[in-house]
Amino acid sequence: MQQTETYKLNLIEGSDDFSPQPLNENMEAIEGVLAALEAGQPRIVIGSYPGTGDYGSDNPTSLTFDFKPAAVFIANPCNSGSVTVFIQGSPAAWMSGGSAGGFYPQTVAWEGNSVSWHNRNTFWGTVDTYFDGGCQLNGKNYTYHYVAIG
Repeated sequence: MQQTETYKLNLIEGSDDFSPQPLNENMEAIEGVLAALEAGQPRIVIGSYPGTGDYGSDNPTSLTFDFKPAAVFIANPCNSGSVTVFIQGSPAAWMSGGSAGGFYPQTVAWEGNSVSWHNRNTFWGTVDTYFDGGCQLNGKNYTYHYVAIG
């Protein structure tokens, strides 16, 4: 039996007895190559979620993806122009821009294909009573848009 030059897939010749084995070997080889390609390909997803107004350590906000994200960027409509960035493995988040010019610290947890967070109810190390769902990227009646990269 001959094989293709590049990928060494089986080529069935007219004189070969029919057997499913060469076809199965081809399919397994193709499956392996596709799985390797998928594992090495970056993934990007764009989406949104509605804020519920819940916040704090008892009510974390979370997102789950069909891949393991390396970074998640969330636009905050409660603080016009700000984007919060979660980076895989980091227990905190960063906010850039925004009209308030402040940073609302988040405690971040990564588990498999999910990221969850809650605000710490502190601002630059002091307890602040201003914190609400909006500070946790979960303000009631707001829609949050995100980009996840994995």
